[in-house]
Amino acid sequence: MNDDSPAVNSKAVEVVGDDIPTPQEEEDLQRLEKIVECSFLDAGLALQEINTRKLYRFSHKTFEDYCRDRFGYLNRRHPYRLIEAALVVENLLKKCDQIGHKKIPMPNNEAQVRPLTQLDEEQQWEAWENAVTESKTKVPSAAFVKKSVEELKQRVREKANVPFPYKVNDVCKIIVKENPQLRGKSGHWGIIVEVMNFSANIQLADGIYQVKEENLEELSYTPDLRDKAKIICDRLYKLSQHELEKSSKVFIVELGASPLVVLSNLQEQILQLIEKNVDCKGNENH
Repeated sequence: MNDDSPAVNSKAVEVVGDDIPTPQEEEDLQRLEKIVECSFLDAGLALQEINTRKLYRFSHKTFEDYCRDRFGYLNRRHPYRLIEAALVVENLLKKCDQIGHKKIPMPNNEAQVRPLTQLDEEQQWEAWENAVTESKTKVPSAAFVKKSVEELKQRVREKANVPFPYKVNDVCKIIVKENPQLRGKSGHWGIIVEVMNFSANIQLADGIYQVKEENLEELSYTPDLRDKAKIICDRLYKLSQHELEKSSKVFIVELGASPLVVLSNLQEQILQLIEKNVDCKGNENH
């Protein structure tokens, strides 16, 4: 299990509402619940059947609530990740049988499979095979798989000659998407300052970060609003490059946490005060 909370065992189905399970459905549910507590592959396939047949409906209104109470999955996305991972492994096993490749190792945890869920079935096999070769171990780590997936996506993009969809001066909002460098930046906004083939540098209130297409959501501003947003972003970024008091740093981060094109009177006064203090300190050092 990926969650720390213990599973909540239930020997009998506690019926909610008027929908009464048949003896076969109750037997199937208890059999599938035991499977979920085993390997991630079996868990994903069992959860898929529980969800597809809506066997959770006798005790819970939603699949997510059922998984939380029955198995301790506090992250509502986790059961779906297990289902997606199981389907990927089934595809890899099927591909092994098709090409007679019996020696290649299979994933042994959901984290290794997660990057592969972004790809189609043929690409999943190619990325996994490359990760196994690159890692030079029996089973590649999640980091090796993620690297292999990114390299494959880049090759596909190059072959299709697809340009990066954003350009310099676009105003965008951050989507973290499992990028550890962006942790804590979800929803923060900034200005694209440099565009490469498959990534871009975005200037946020407190620094410049390299991001990929999946980490960006464009804010559809008119040219006039985009210019105003750039002015504010530049002011915040310039201040963040100085040694500031903690309260000033917090204020700048807060302004960078949600898109702004016009500051309130109070925000403008505080920002000007911080800028004045920085200028004063700069003059003292000369």
